[in-house]
Amino acid sequence: MDFLLTLHSHLPWVLNHGRWPHGSDWLCEAMTDTYLPLIEVLDALACQEIAAPITIGVTPVLAAQLVHPALESELEPFFAQRLTACDEAERGFAVSGEEHLVPLARYWRERYARLERLLQRTDGGVAGALRRHADAGRIELLSSAATHGFLPLLGCEASIALQLAVGRAEHRRIFGRDPEGCWAPECAYRPRGDWHPDPAAPFQADRPGIEEHLSAHGYRYFFVDAHLAEAGRPLGLYREAGWPERSWRGGGEAQDLPLIDEQRVSAPARRSPYRAYQVSPRSGQVPVTALVRDPESTRQVWSRHGGFPGDGAYLEFHKIRYPGGLKFWRVTSSDSDLGLKEPYEPNQARARAFGHAAHLHWLLWHRAQMPHDPGESVIVAPFDTELFGHWWFEGVDFIADLYRHLAARGGPNPRTASAHLAAQPADAAIALAPG
Repeated sequence: MDFLLTLHSHLPWVLNHGRWPHGSDWLCEAMTDTYLPLIEVLDALACQEIAAPITIGVTPVLAAQLVHPALESELEPFFAQRLTACDEAERGFAVSGEEHLVPLARYWRERYARLERLLQRTDGGVAGALRRHADAGRIELLSSAATHGFLPLLGCEASIALQLAVGRAEHRRIFGRDPEGCWAPECAYRPRGDWHPDPAAPFQADRPGIEEHLSAHGYRYFFVDAHLAEAGRPLGLYREAGWPERSWRGGGEAQDLPLIDEQRVSAPARRSPYRAYQVSPRSGQVPVTALVRDPESTRQVWSRHGGFPGDGAYLEFHKIRYPGGLKFWRVTSSDSDLGLKEPYEPNQARARAFGHAAHLHWLLWHRAQMPHDPGESVIVAPFDTELFGHWWFEGVDFIADLYRHLAARGGPNPRTASAHLAAQPADAAIALAPG
């Protein structure tokens, strides 16, 4: 069984829109909290010869900002402000009698200085570093809709087509290659059919499904949440519609797919999240594969209350020292008042991240060892990239440790999405539900 960690990176256009709260500071924080630390651990894992085949999506609107000259001019004063804040905090703690927090001010100073040096020596910045890792085959890069438009609710088909066409062209311009996969914004999907979302909207008959647009623009796979697959119907619907039920494997060879006649079975077929499904467009178009989010592993990582990020040792996101914008306290308890938060201890938090990575590795190993149908061949774990580092400060180290555990202890085989589909093409088809 394969393991696909997928990170979806997106920010709206904020450059030249001021700094705080919804201007360039938003992007600069993402750079220092998430994107630069991610490059740092990818570089470290490459030096250690530890495979970390992450599938990383970068929306075109974010990628364009990563290579925009204005980003450099915004990052320079941002780093300067944070380093000054470290000095001010150290002096303030000495005056206020909080000498126990002085080492944390020094911790932040060293971190920001290290990340600034990383940026200065990285040719092409974050986008250039991602491109080099992709060119070396260590990661795979995805694209998305140009402005992250919510595709099912766009008013006309030309808008959807333009979102995908511009997004693909911008990805090629910045990263030097066409993307195989697309992160449909919000994992939103709409099948072919009539469109009449509310009484004020014009009725449109038989609008194409999202998979038809993806196929027309050269995309071969996308991601959906588990409930869309679970609410969908096994293929049999397409026979009634007169659509092809064929599987295109490598080299363009067409093979029949297994069909399920829902009239002849007493219970609906199980739609497992641990397999890939073809979502077949109209005749003449290459089928597109849907990769389904694994609800178990993602819940363990995503949830602040029931998952790893809510651990009391981790950095508290919501308590911030002003002036300066630095954080010096830990979660302590997820339901404790901000005034009761205890000082952050980086070494303790780092150890917890290593332990949580071991825990997830065990869960993945256990899932891979469980009895499963032959078609169940993949565990897909997609997340917003900014969860790691920005919202969950220790999350980037957690990712690196997870791949270290996989390399040292075995388990499901880590792969990029395209590598998985090349080895295990989708062998069943589904009519997804909208959502």
